[in-house]
Amino acid sequence: MEIKKVIAAVLSAAMLVGTGVASLAAAERNGVSVTLNSADADAIEGQIQIVSNGGERIKSGYTLSVSDLNNSGVCSAKSSITFYVSSDNANWTATETTGDTYTITNDMANKQICAVLTDDSNVKYISNTVTVGENLKQRLGYDGKAPNIVENAPDSNKFILTDGMNTTKELTLLETREDKAFVLSPKTSTFPFYEDSTAQFQIIDTKDPKSIFYKINQSDYITQNILPKSMQSYLIETGWETEAGCQTLDEDHSNMINDTVVFSKIAVPSQSEFYDNADKIGYKDATGLILRSPYTKDGRIQAVNPIGGGIAVVNTYSSTYYSTRPCFYINTDIFKNIKVESAGIEVVKTILSLGNENGLYTDAEWQEFQNRANALQFGEINGTEAVKLNITSNGGERIKSGYTLTAANKDDTEDITGAAQKIAYFVSDSGEQGTWEMAGTAENGAKFTLLNSHANKYVIAAAKMEDGTKYISNQLTVGENLAASPGVWGKIPEITEGENNYVMKAYADKTDRLYLDIDGYNGIGYTMLDADENNVLLLSDALDNTPTYKNPDNPNQKYQIYDSNDKNSVAYYINQKSFINNNIVPSGYEDYINTTAWETETGCRDKMVNDTVDISKVALPSMTELYKYVDKIGYRDGGSGIRTRTPFGSLIREEAHFKNILPDGGMQNLEPTSTFYQFRVETSINKDLYKHIKLDAINSGVDALAAVGFPGLLSIGEAKALGYSDDELIKLGYFDNKIYAALTNISVSGNDVLIDVATSNPKENIDAKIICAVYDSDNRLKFIKSDDVSIAHGEKNIEKTITLSDGIGSTDKVAFYLWKDETNISPISAKIFGAEKNTVPIATVTSLTEIPYNNSIFEYNGRWKEDAANGYMIGNWAYPYVDFSVKATSLVLNFGDATPKAIKIYINDKEVWSDAQSSASKTAKIDISEYLASGVSNVRVFDNAETLAMNFKGITVNEGAEVLNPKQSRGNMLFIGDSISSASYSYTYTLPLALGMDNTRISKSGIAFLDGNYAGAVRDGVLGMQTKFKQMQTLDKGTDAYDFANDDKFDFIFVNIGTNDVYKSSDGSVDNIDRFKTKYKEFINFLSSTYTKAKIVVIKPVRKSKYWAYDETNKTNAYWRAQTFDSIGEAIGKGEYGENVLYVDTTEWDIDINDIDNIHPTVSGHEQIKSKLIGFMTENNLI
Repeated sequence: MEIKKVIAAVLSAAMLVGTGVASLAAAERNGVSVTLNSADADAIEGQIQIVSNGGERIKSGYTLSVSDLNNSGVCSAKSSITFYVSSDNANWTATETTGDTYTITNDMANKQICAVLTDDSNVKYISNTVTVGENLKQRLGYDGKAPNIVENAPDSNKFILTDGMNTTKELTLLETREDKAFVLSPKTSTFPFYEDSTAQFQIIDTKDPKSIFYKINQSDYITQNILPKSMQSYLIETGWETEAGCQTLDEDHSNMINDTVVFSKIAVPSQSEFYDNADKIGYKDATGLILRSPYTKDGRIQAVNPIGGGIAVVNTYSSTYYSTRPCFYINTDIFKNIKVESAGIEVVKTILSLGNENGLYTDAEWQEFQNRANALQFGEINGTEAVKLNITSNGGERIKSGYTLTAANKDDTEDITGAAQKIAYFVSDSGEQGTWEMAGTAENGAKFTLLNSHANKYVIAAAKMEDGTKYISNQLTVGENLAASPGVWGKIPEITEGENNYVMKAYADKTDRLYLDIDGYNGIGYTMLDADENNVLLLSDALDNTPTYKNPDNPNQKYQIYDSNDKNSVAYYINQKSFINNNIVPSGYEDYINTTAWETETGCRDKMVNDTVDISKVALPSMTELYKYVDKIGYRDGGSGIRTRTPFGSLIREEAHFKNILPDGGMQNLEPTSTFYQFRVETSINKDLYKHIKLDAINSGVDALAAVGFPGLLSIGEAKALGYSDDELIKLGYFDNKIYAALTNISVSGNDVLIDVATSNPKENIDAKIICAVYDSDNRLKFIKSDDVSIAHGEKNIEKTITLSDGIGSTDKVAFYLWKDETNISPISAKIFGAEKNTVPIATVTSLTEIPYNNSIFEYNGRWKEDAANGYMIGNWAYPYVDFSVKATSLVLNFGDATPKAIKIYINDKEVWSDAQSSASKTAKIDISEYLASGVSNVRVFDNAETLAMNFKGITVNEGAEVLNPKQSRGNMLFIGDSISSASYSYTYTLPLALGMDNTRISKSGIAFLDGNYAGAVRDGVLGMQTKFKQMQTLDKGTDAYDFANDDKFDFIFVNIGTNDVYKSSDGSVDNIDRFKTKYKEFINFLSSTYTKAKIVVIKPVRKSKYWAYDETNKTNAYWRAQTFDSIGEAIGKGEYGENVLYVDTTEWDIDINDIDNIHPTVSGHEQIKSKLIGFMTENNLI
């Protein structure tokens, strides 16, 4: 490549005199012909370049420097730099500038500049050339006015920013350029232009304390007057160009003889900036405003006069009459990340152009922005335009938030909707002329979905034609929004109506239950919620555990979306034909399921920030519906609580959640991705379905059957053709002179049989006989016993006791009949014990009464040790318990003589007996017969103590009682801890109860983790949990080794131990931190290898945040404990403890702590821990 060189000696001489002018051979450099004096040596091209501190901006006021080109490295060996100027590309003059930079002056406008660098070996390099741009011009003279000035700024460009903590003053958006916005602030503290009264000073300088530029760029000033600190990162350092000032001032009194450029974040406007934006700056919004542009005729400065808006001149030292209104540039990302509290339409348009990809604005807020922009484009509606449209709701007469309106042509003579340029919807508070505001533009043709903000307003549609003509529709009135979703955290749904109080039951009344009797559907139960002339509303039992909403492309993100048109929503899943056919109706009968508008309460994000309406056949229930039918619904029907479609109205851990009824009846939140709880569905069914599909009339409730419409629904012939038996026909009410009697409960006590008869509703009094036929094991009739029974008109329930004096053997069977007269015997379809659907009318009666502790019906939780010699099981550690289920009329609990009275007894989850009911110190027998349920009694015998051992021997029941397998729990939890885990009201009790799980507590007050520690002190010889966990008995109660061989039953293990350990003493004599971490990891590894299926959750011991500063300052034991667990948590997070181990960082948990010892959570504190752990488990997809 040919390289143009400049003779070094001549060039050097020219530098010395500063006037090197000349002839030379030409070379093309960046398209500009540059020639310099020839001499003995040539300067080398292509190694250096000129750069401007204004980037591509090269004009008076900016400073030029030289840098390497293509990483040449030349500048590092620099000896000197000379800048050359030319006005004709032919003759070049060396400037008088010394140093490495050159600041352009006004006399350089439109000239070319290049630079020559001499390195420390006297080798010379020549740069590219740059052309200097035009100088700035002051477009207004004294008293001159911008052509578009306004007295007061329009609202269209005003805005206020807020980040939730801080709010700005009302700002004005002047213009937007690419990724930055030019903004003007309101009047702030007023300063003189230059604070020196000895003369006029045309000086702007961010480093001169006398200059206004210095003052307005101070951090405190910016925070108080421009933007709060939380937003200041969006401020852009800007090169503020200012027109040249007076030419007669010396350098001591002016740095503005030429155009100037000052780099800073904040400025006051120049005349040019005011001129370009005068239509957005109200000169009367403040007392005019000071400008940074200097006056050219003397040393004064310019301002905008508040009287008339013309240019005024003012002394630089006494300019405080005029308002200081700083201006600045901000990155437009500020509008993506910080909300506007208010915004004019021009600001709204800017925000819309930037998008809402970060989800800063809710759908409703974004829609409002779009509406305002569309309204500007669409124009106003007066309400007097010709009515040529008609709007209707997809809810029929139901018109409220969530429903969609559709505009159609009023008649067939004109296709207004087809020819319209745009269709929009308008709302008004009064419906009067001139009061209509745009609510939004139509989507999908002419449709518009109402929002909560439209409640109690009038609404119309309007069409704008191509020629600008506008037509409107009829008016509709928007109804009220749904009330806020009901439900109290942790509480069972309950309502009060007048003097009546209704609490949701564990199980629905049998009279409201409905079952189908077709292949594939036996056993699926429904609760009858409501009925009208044509339809019934049903709630199913638990069916499936599909998540409420889960996006496979973003599986960890939580969304508040319930939409049967969205494939990621459970609403879509339950409305698919396959689900409906498997769970609701057989194939071919789907049309009998009514399409229903399921209204849902407002949530807090995504698509549920307004009331929503999902129009579909099947739905999850809403909280409003659960409360409406609270007296009908059982929260345990199906055993899984009740998931709802109701979103939480506020963010939980900044995520979207839905309301959920737990298996214990309490209301909680549930993440939409959770699959732990099965859901139940609601559906509205046309009664005509039951003309084609048979119901299980035997097991369905009489009220539910009546609600379906029997006996009027079918003729007796149609009912028989559908398969109903004579017994079922009687129950369904087809015979006035016959009754149906369902033996809903039968119990045997000795020779007495108690029969609970649920009857149909006879139209007249009926006298009948109940007949008991007793058969032996070979089904040979042994004897018959009968007794009279009278069934009065309207009676539905009768209790009858029959004494079988001849006795019943242990293998005998009994059948029951109702005999109305000598020719009509109606057998009763029910078992004596544990009646199930579709069973034969004969059941086994047992004579077993003494059931020992080792019978398989007993399910033990906790640590139990068998004492075969004394015939009982010994409960160890904290709060062990035993579960079993019976159907009996008599029940006595038997204990070893040494059992303390610290016992609680629960039947069907209700406490029926506690140690407070006994004055004795020991317990041998407890008779709980009076508390038994009429049906199955699920019994829990609970050792209500931390260390007092219960010795359980078994039970005594009446002859004929039935013993059942215990009800199955949803899982099993192991808790390892100290007194925090041992409290009777601890989260270790309430958490498994809320989740329907069993639990074992290995905990003891005062116990530490490390051996040799106890209750926060060093105690040589005292065993810690690292050793005691492997022993059968608790501290001071024995040291028998525990057999872990058959103990791998736990799904979750919660380890909350370490509060009582000594980590590091203040005097340095004790330092257990490394030993603790080593032994703790060994302990967790032992748990992982022993309990192979369990998820192990390590909990950092809780400490109130108000003590953090004290702990850190004084390096307390709590401080070192926190440091130790933070290290353990970090290791767990890195996977060093295994994939099955998780860590709960409680650092930010400000739970309620006992003020006496500042260690133990209160009752409410334990409830908070329970809730937080449920949240943690759902968040980590454990439940």
